[in-house]
Amino acid sequence: MTIKYTFQGLLIYLVIASYLFAFLATVLGRKKTGQGFYLAGFVVAVVAFGYRWYDVHHIPFQNLFEVFLSMGMMIYPLSIFCRRFLRVGGETLDMLIGAILLFPAGFVFSAEPQKLPPALQSWLFTPHVAVYLMSYVIMAKATVQAFCQLKTKADSTKENLLDYEKGTYRMICFGFPLLTLGLILGSWWGKLAWGDYWGWDP
Repeated sequence: MTIKYTFQGLLIYLVIASYLFAFLATVLGRKKTGQGFYLAGFVVAVVAFGYRWYDVHHIPFQNLFEVFLSMGMMIYPLSIFCRRFLRVGGETLDMLIGAILLFPAGFVFSAEPQKLPPALQSWLFTPHVAVYLMSYVIMAKATVQAFCQLKTKADSTKENLLDYEKGTYRMICFGFPLLTLGLILGSWWGKLAWGDYWGWDP
């Protein structure tokens, strides 16, 4: 585990701290304070994402450091989307998911800038990776919902259990097509970049 003594690292640690403070404040009953920290963390995450983009001169989707940084930024808008359009709550746990997603970017993977290889210099690079990352975040949220259902006390009402199950189902119905779209875009991109030799031919 390595601490990043850089401006990029500072931004990541601020986001992690904001998400954790948001989680703790919400758990302790201070929902407005928690939402404020959550929003502040998202704003700093956008700044961190933009700074990385400026630093490497391409959208930060290339390596695992950039992938976890991007997912840590995506958690807030996807959390809002799930609440408003899929009618799935769980924002409190989303705050914790966001902090966990940013941990590898902050402490595990190197932030050393890398030149984008020719194969990745395609307009399909951005949508292919973006839909995959969104689906991963959605599936992580769905996993937490399913875990909450399993951990619900035996004396809980049937309606509560159904709420968890319906929420998980709705998110999977949203996330799985994104995974499929990512696969299709990746196949198209692979065909344009490498031709047929990379494919499996029985």
